[in-house]
Amino acid sequence: MDASEERITPAAWESFRQAMGYSEEELAVFRSNPRREFVLQHADRLDAWKITAEVVASHGCAAGHQVGDRFCFSPHGTTWPLKAQTAHACRCSLPLRPLWP
Repeated sequence: MDASEERITPAAWESFRQAMGYSEEELAVFRSNPRREFVLQHADRLDAWKITAEVVASHGCAAGHQVGDRFCFSPHGTTWPLKAQTAHACRCSLPLRPLWP
């Protein structure tokens, strides 16, 4: 079995469950998507990447974002500090949702 086929151990799942504050039922729902296990297996490699989104249109943006503002996200879905980011950055991330498992 090579590294790409290694399974996450029950102890690792329990550690993840506790770290996320999930109940047993919430963990079962999380684990129901096989893509999530793949992502967790390779999480250490994901930390080398970042996702940067740039505002291309902002008509009527209540947060005041302007075309050209940039937002930076970790592969885990958290925002990374970037000069143009504000507390409203999470709202702009909704169109990016398909990128995360």
